[in-house]
Amino acid sequence: MGWIKSLRQAFDILTFRRSSIQAVAEDPSALLMGLSFIALFNFIGGLWSGFPRVVYVTVSAIVSSFVMAGILYLLARLFGGRGGYLDLWKPIAYTSVIGVLTLMISIIIRIFLPAPPSPPPLHWSSWLVSGLHFAVSAYIFIVTVFILETVMALQRVSAIAVALIVYVAIPVILMLLLTTLTEGSPLLPWIYGIF
Repeated sequence: MGWIKSLRQAFDILTFRRSSIQAVAEDPSALLMGLSFIALFNFIGGLWSGFPRVVYVTVSAIVSSFVMAGILYLLARLFGGRGGYLDLWKPIAYTSVIGVLTLMISIIIRIFLPAPPSPPPLHWSSWLVSGLHFAVSAYIFIVTVFILETVMALQRVSAIAVALIVYVAIPVILMLLLTTLTEGSPLLPWIYGIF
């Protein structure tokens, strides 16, 4: 499969075309293309941080995509899903294309709407970029629900539940645990009061 066709399929997935989601899930060559999308787009995004870190960003993005798909897969199976693990991973990997678009828009915002030399802590251009990232995350959440419905044959309610657990509940629980375990946490007195 060529890059142009794969990019077209990635944009089809991002526009909720179930036929493209299913085609990518069933295509054996989509595994390599998904890996290359994640690697290339995270490499481009990581160039801002210098050479040693760009390698870390790229490798961690690939590993975390497999972990995230694994958690989605296990939860989808618990909710009655019937698809395969790699069949779920491939369309999710194709959604990484949106990361490059987000990066380009963020760069344009930073170039044309720069913060002052010594910006206040909450400059409006930073809010704009943060809002963009939040909107993209919400959009990816919705795309993931469609992928779960298509590949894992889940009902919409089950797909939403699985996506909520993975994208909201698990990060919130991890954040609370990490803040609780660090010294000086604002939650520490509250937790000690319970126990």
